[in-house]
Amino acid sequence: MKKLSFSKGKRIVLKSPPHLGRIPVLLKMFPGAKFIHITRNPYAVYLSFQKNWRRAHALSHLQKPDPLVIDELILSWYTELFALFERDRRLIPPGDFHELRFEDLEQSPRECLEKLYQDLSLPDFERFWQQASVYLTSIAGYQKNTHILTEEIRAKVSRRWRFFFARYGYDLLPPLAPEVTVPLG
Repeated sequence: MKKLSFSKGKRIVLKSPPHLGRIPVLLKMFPGAKFIHITRNPYAVYLSFQKNWRRAHALSHLQKPDPLVIDELILSWYTELFALFERDRRLIPPGDFHELRFEDLEQSPRECLEKLYQDLSLPDFERFWQQASVYLTSIAGYQKNTHILTEEIRAKVSRRWRFFFARYGYDLLPPLAPEVTVPLG
């Protein structure tokens, strides 16, 4: 990563949820690194993880994984990552960390990204925005995956990830009627 960064003379962006638990290592490896934490509705995160495990990760197993084991892995992994993140986020120097909500980024990309550039003291926002706006225009018709939130999943995620709802201001959904499902994007 350092070779690539030096050879291109640019910052490298790493997008990986497990990096939430690697702040001390990343700070040591990349002095002066900037951190961007994008939060998202926990119900949508859980459903997205489920789909990802069923489609992508299942291909890396020698046998069909037990859905209950996968479910527990997702729930506990997310909890453990955020415990590490909450413990270590104070290690990030002031001015090197920015947090935003995915939902806000979807609604107001220019405003969110401009604030991110300001908060992290990144140069050339207008030049960046010219490229970003072309990309956003190219994906304007993109249809996000839809997921169905059942009562069983709602209850499990609400209980196991309650800390996340409280910490980031996401609303817990009240119990759903057994026959009602709520699509989440």
